[in-house]
Amino acid sequence: MFYNLVRDTNGTTLTLIFSDGDTTPVSTEHPRYDEIFSAVNDDSVSEDEIRQMTNFVATIGDRLTSLSERVSVSGNNLLFDGDQIRSSIADHILRLVREGEDKGWKALVNFLEKIQTNPNEHSRESLYDWIDGRDITITQDGDLIAYKGVKNDENGEPVSIFSGRAIVNGVVHNGNIPNPVGAVIEMPRSEVQHNTAIGCSVGLHAGTWEYASDFSQGRILTVRINPRDVVSVPTDCNAQKMRVSRYEVLAEVSHPYASTTLSEDSEDEDSGPETIECDWCLRTLYETDTAHEVDGDLACDSCYDEHTRFEEEYVEEDDEDEYYGDEGDYPYPYGY
Repeated sequence: MFYNLVRDTNGTTLTLIFSDGDTTPVSTEHPRYDEIFSAVNDDSVSEDEIRQMTNFVATIGDRLTSLSERVSVSGNNLLFDGDQIRSSIADHILRLVREGEDKGWKALVNFLEKIQTNPNEHSRESLYDWIDGRDITITQDGDLIAYKGVKNDENGEPVSIFSGRAIVNGVVHNGNIPNPVGAVIEMPRSEVQHNTAIGCSVGLHAGTWEYASDFSQGRILTVRINPRDVVSVPTDCNAQKMRVSRYEVLAEVSHPYASTTLSEDSEDEDSGPETIECDWCLRTLYETDTAHEVDGDLACDSCYDEHTRFEEEYVEEDDEDEYYGDEGDYPYPYGY
């Protein structure tokens, strides 16, 4: 038999060319890649044996198969450091492995490894509960993508809705915390409330799309969270939010991610069509949003409704003041 070895930006692919003309590509994502590469250079290993090595799904039930340095499969069990893992994530990884989805399970394995680096067992259990039954987006290297509702400051920049103390790109901030795209926001883990029975408390908050969109004051951000940095999942609000000690701001969005796994490339891609902004709250408007023209300005539905209600109830016909809403209009505690 022969083989070709091709290296490109996506990694290395070993293409096996068997004597009967069949070809089989084996990427570095294959859990037995190193073993296969050694075998093709070993004259004592037959073609049939090499074929069997490439057929990962067929052999997985007969042996302990490594998915990563710490995660492996034995029969119908997923093992972490040799101990069985029982969770919805484990079941999902096993299903993807048996379906032959090499890349499909890799993000989840990386996620599982990162969960295990979280120093608090209670935090790990909270995170398992939070993702169970939800279409949570996970990056290829195992980080979570969550959503955060924010508002504009006086300069139109995104800031936390409530005040607190946090570190933004290494600089300490007190008050409404700046959340510019690309920033790393963090605070000491010891200061984050770990008690899940306490709803509104200290910590950096992020959550599901539903929670963030209900709470948002005009803008929603995606944030990237290492599972290691999750501290607690409060039981209030149907456990839709998390308190964490660190996250990275990825982008502003008007809709949730459709995929449960996110490639590294897609994090840098334009998340939607060309957009415009509401001139009053500066929220990004997409094709599915309605823009209202008022005295030469473009207003989103929310601002337009508030403007109309204010004029009807409080303002004389020639009054040009605009109403933006009161901070107290938003009843749901979210943290900062």
